[in-house]
Amino acid sequence: QCTGHIVYIVHPMREPWHFVLVLRNSRLHEHLPIVFLTPEAPDDDIVELLTSVPNVYVVVGNPRSHVGLDKVNIESAKACCINLSSSAGQDMLATDVAQKISLEYPSVPISVILGDAKEHGWLLLPK
Repeated sequence: QCTGHIVYIVHPMREPWHFVLVLRNSRLHEHLPIVFLTPEAPDDDIVELLTSVPNVYVVVGNPRSHVGLDKVNIESAKACCINLSSSAGQDMLATDVAQKISLEYPSVPISVILGDAKEHGWLLLPK
């Protein structure tokens, strides 16, 4: 159970190390734990790569459900980033998830990334 962490809701899990690299930048004074929440289990090589970095975790769960969001302790997160594919039907999923979190967990800041974005430097973290 992490607290003060970054939750990254992502599907599909493509090139997630870009997100990790930005948050593990040597210029940042604090390296917060990162918890990936994805609806489907990613390939083993992706999980192995991500979890080889200290304080990076991968959780499989439904981001639309309390059970899935409770698995990543969303209520105690410092921020949440949503990156869901822009393919057909996924735009609505991103909207649904962002709306659910903002209504039910209003203390958690949310950033939404376009599906194919590789730059994550603009994620806003509260002080």
